[in-house]
Amino acid sequence: AVVSTQSTGVAFVLWCILDTEGASSSFQTAKTYFTQNFAWTYIGSLNCWGAVILVVYFSKYGNLKLGREDDEPEYPDGSWFAMLFACGVGVGLFFYGVAE
Repeated sequence: AVVSTQSTGVAFVLWCILDTEGASSSFQTAKTYFTQNFAWTYIGSLNCWGAVILVVYFSKYGNLKLGREDDEPEYPDGSWFAMLFACGVGVGLFFYGVAE
């Protein structure tokens, strides 16, 4: 199984290197097909995850403590949110930074 996966990967890379125009055309065709026909599944899955998060938040698991009962949080909610927000911004900068 590993050999077939590796050989498939190598064949794919060689196809992209040797036939750049054909690969580009195929990728553009596939991108157009999937964005025109399956964008609704992406949007729907995001809506489903949002609903799951809200259900869990307002259920009995919304106050679930990760740790022992007597443990105090290491960071207050505001600091925790700020760290998560900063991580999200950092990921965006790294990901989209190459486009600049």
